[in-house]
Parts: sequence; C-alpha cells; structure tokens
Amino acid sequence: MLLKRYFTNLTDEDGIEIVIQFGSSVNGNHSSRFSDIDVAVITRTGKRLKKTFEGLPGRVGSKEMQVHKFSMRQFVQKLKSSDALCLSILHTGKALHGKDAFAKLKNSGFKADGSTRRQCLLNSLAPLSLAISDMEHGMLFDTVNSIYHAARSAIWASLLPGHMTPNNKELLKLVKDREVARLYKRILKSRERVPEYDVDIRFAEKLYEKGNFNGFTQLLDDATKIIRSSHKEIFNQDFISLFDVLEILRKRHRDPPAFYSVFLAVDWKGQRSFYNVFTSAENGRHRIMKIDANTGEYEESLLGQAGT
Repeated sequence: MLLKRYFTNLTDEDGIEIVIQFGSSVNGNHSSRFSDIDVAVITRTGKRLKKTFEGLPGRVGSKEMQVHKFSMRQFVQKLKSSDALCLSILHTGKALHGKDAFAKLKNSGFKADGSTRRQCLLNSLAPLSLAISDMEHGMLFDTVNSIYHAARSAIWASLLPGHMTPNNKELLKLVKDREVARLYKRILKSRERVPEYDVDIRFAEKLYEKGNFNGFTQLLDDATKIIRSSHKEIFNQDFISLFDVLEILRKRHRDPPAFYSVFLAVDWKGQRSFYNVFTSAENGRHRIMKIDANTGEYEESLLGQAGT
C-alpha cells in the first residue's frame, strides 16, 4: 500500500515517533461509499514539522486521508486522562512506523474508565448535530453517514470500559438491548444502500410541519433513540430528539417561522447538552431559544427586527 510505503521510509530527521492507522480502514467497518483513512502521527516534540506534513498525501487511491497530529507528550497526557479517541487509536490501531514505541505504549496499562464512557457518549452529539444541519438544508444523502457515526459512538459508550471500539460485527453481538441492535442494523443497512438524492431546498419546511415523515427522518429518530438509551444508562437522564424540539417550537409559536436553524451543543465542563434554536419570523423578528436536551426546558430571547 502507498500509505505504508510512505511512512516506512521515514527517518529520524523527520521527527516522527509513531504513525498509527486506525478507524474503519483497519477495524472491518470500512464503507466503500463513505469511509476515509484515519492516521495518527505522533511527533517527538511539539514543534511544527511543516516540511514533513506537507509531504503527506491528501488521498490514498480514491480515499481521503485524515491526519490527527499529536506530540508524544500530548498523546501520553491524553491517554493518562482516559481520552476516548487516543485510547481507541492505541488499542485498535496498527503501527505503520515506530512499532517498538507503539508496543511500549500499548503495554503501559492505559485503560478506559467512567470518564471515557461519558466523553464517548457526548462525542456522539457532534455527528448528530451535523446530521440535523444537513437535513435542515435538504442534503439528505449526507445525513446518513453522520447518523451512523452518532449511533455507533453512543453504542460504543455503553460498552465501555470493558470493550474498546469493537467493529460492527462484534458490536452487534455485545449489545444486550435487542431494540438498540434492531435500530442499529437498520442504520447499517441504509448506509450501504443510500439512494442518490438531489438537494431538497424545501425540506426544512416539511420537517417543521410534519416532523418524522420519511425514511431519512426515521433514521435520525433511530439514532436519537440509541443515544437516549445510552444517555439513560450513563447519565441517568433523558435525551430529547429534534422532533421534540420542533414540537416545542410549534406549541410556542402560532405561525411557522420564515427561517429556523437547530444546533446541538455540548457544555463539556458541566457535561450537559443543549439545542440552540434560531428562528426568524416574516416580520423580521429574530429569536434564540436554548433548550435543555435532557429536560426540554428552555430559555428564549428576542434579538430585534431586521434593519433596527
């Protein structure tokens, strides 16, 4: 493979300690339609190695390569703090360069704990928010992969600390909740058979009026149910869906907004999540609502009118 040949030829002068290929390209979850190649590059120091990184290929064959850069000090600190991503890189990746240093790290006893579970679950909200944004803009093809990543991360969180990022085949064997397994199988099946779909510029309007009304919105609901299940297990809290948020908006405002946007945000310090909702009415009035994703309670503020 071109990728392996490139990193095998690195020298001490390049300043790179370890290169690890990880993610779907090595764990059996590879999708011919969606997957890229993830590589972690761990440098000897924190200095910028501009020349080396400029030489990295942006693509390997037809696949885009995503490079995650760490100094050795940064990587070890994250492992000590039970960082979900770095633990996954360490325990499920394969070394393309620096195999001895990689083996030494693997044998150092870094393990997941309760904080890793919480972080992994909150990480699932980033792709869920991206799926919501793409759906609002009618980019339905793009939503499916984000929905998959959101659901997968939430299930991974529920399996920690005993199982570190198993592939989908192993995951489905480990999941005890049969309803979660059923929903995830549907997401997996849909991800491999996503129909080509033109951008639907009126989809946000339909979504506001109808809620969960087609196959794409059903997949979003499936992923949210999976996240809710893990959220109840890990945080002992509920988690509301986009459709619950839209119902709050419909009850709060008599007339549909001329424009609206929903963004899911995480308070990492407080380990809570919120839906931030922006609406614009025909009269030019703009409102922002902050809706607690666990309770549905909200705060609302009026921003004023256009031109004022």
